[in-house]
Amino acid sequence: MYHAYGLGMHFPAQDGATLGISGTGLVPAYRFGLSLNNPSTWNRFMFSTLSSAYSGLRVDQLSSSVRNEISGLDRLQFIIPIKGKYGFGLGIKPYSQQKFSFTYESGSMILDQDTLTLSKEFSGRGGISSLYTGISFPISEKDQVGIKFDFLFGSSRFTNNLLIDSDRFQTNSRHFYSGTVLNVYLSSNRFKLFNKEIHTFASAGLTLSPLTVHKTTNQLYQDINNNGIYDIYDFPDSVSEEISTTLNAYSPQEFGFGFDIGITESVHLLSEVYVWKNGANVTADFSILDDHIKQWTHMNVSLVSFASPTPKVWYETFHFRTGAYTRKDEFLNNQNSVIELGASLGFGINFGFPVNQIDIALMAGERQMGSTKTESIRRLTVSVNLTDIWFIKRRHRN
Repeated sequence: MYHAYGLGMHFPAQDGATLGISGTGLVPAYRFGLSLNNPSTWNRFMFSTLSSAYSGLRVDQLSSSVRNEISGLDRLQFIIPIKGKYGFGLGIKPYSQQKFSFTYESGSMILDQDTLTLSKEFSGRGGISSLYTGISFPISEKDQVGIKFDFLFGSSRFTNNLLIDSDRFQTNSRHFYSGTVLNVYLSSNRFKLFNKEIHTFASAGLTLSPLTVHKTTNQLYQDINNNGIYDIYDFPDSVSEEISTTLNAYSPQEFGFGFDIGITESVHLLSEVYVWKNGANVTADFSILDDHIKQWTHMNVSLVSFASPTPKVWYETFHFRTGAYTRKDEFLNNQNSVIELGASLGFGINFGFPVNQIDIALMAGERQMGSTKTESIRRLTVSVNLTDIWFIKRRHRN
């Protein structure tokens, strides 16, 4: 249901390591000091890394038997360390997602002594994607900076149906998106607690080019062959199309802070808080629910046992991760917030040379609006990370 608000539900794209700690990607969980999502750590990568993740999400409505499922590629990313000092990365990921369907009876009417049953359906799918690129570099021996640009694009399709007995009358609309977001990251290891080094991480984001929405909507028609699109078999023979453009429809602002404390050499305590806010107030107009999520806040705490960089036995090649989180969604018009609580469990395994990695994680949670539990969530993510010395000059023997 929450995917139907505004332009969809936004959340950071999660690889298997990040989902394993219930995080947003700010605090490194891939390997010690390394995050696929935090550009300020990319210059610490030893090898070029090609990363991909595939996720499956299941959402069950607790008040009914309705179940929504969506799966697909969650990210594709390439990171290149440069001379052990700089880092460069680019990739593609979902930025927000929409997949929903509402069906409700609206009553009946009598026409020429016939009783006609009326019902309505509204569905939508699609969302905003991000083509992003970033760099990282040191500003001191203990501090690293990362800069990332998200170039937003994508589209969504919506169908509004009126069913009169078995006859379907519908309108179709489509949204096309474009915009740009800038994020700046900082990581530091200059602090200590009880003689233990504390790694801190911070990020801030703002909109360089607010999202523009181009909307096309066609006139109501009768879908005679029930295929969901207008074609030569439908009535009338032609339909008009309305085109509109909304500027400044979406203006994200972000802030995050987290830390990593080493309990032992391999076991680490991680935590982070992340706030995302939409500075624009017009995306509610794009939702059948006449509302949008204006702000969400995510907090998590987790434990990670990292694999040994020089394993002597087989189990030292495994990463183990667990975490718990809470997320609060606040709406523009609805005074009730949505509270999401959940936990996750994951593991990773290193293999091959130079140290490839597979990460698998499962997250389970529940959403609650007011005092009513509304949805249960299950998410499974598998990510594969392949490393090599691409773009590094190799010496050849004579």
